[in-house]
Amino acid sequence: MYAVFRHAIDLLDRFLIAVCCVLLSVMTAVIVMLVFTRNFMGFSYPWSEEITRFLMIWLVFLGAAVLVRRDDHIAFDLLPKALSGARRSMVKLLIRLPILAMLGLLIQQSVIITETRGGITSPALGVPLSWVYAAIPTGAILMALFLLFRIWGDIRTLMGREA
Repeated sequence: MYAVFRHAIDLLDRFLIAVCCVLLSVMTAVIVMLVFTRNFMGFSYPWSEEITRFLMIWLVFLGAAVLVRRDDHIAFDLLPKALSGARRSMVKLLIRLPILAMLGLLIQQSVIITETRGGITSPALGVPLSWVYAAIPTGAILMALFLLFRIWGDIRTLMGREA
């Protein structure tokens, strides 16, 4: 069963990386266009700065989820790296549980904020700001999902099974 979930998590990870690459490519193209039109044509599109800001917000939260999947966030990992086997898994588990609790709080509060921003639209694009704010609970849910998978692996290691 763990192998099936691992495969699904790997597919989701690859999908998120592809989405992040698309977001970054669109941001880059819009910024290049903005710089060109502003410096060489004397005008700029009013929506260009807004769309890059919104794409950056989504990129940050989706990218953070990918980093949680890969266990690649900046961390003080001196103690876990000094340990091995079950002790390392225990320390990592004790670190991951409060992070999971904070993600639960982030999900709850960000859903409230996203719902309250539903009626407000952005000035240039005219899109509901709830679409932008939705990046927070979406990223937090993905981070929690990936973190739960990591916790499952830690528990498997503590039980003597391969993670």
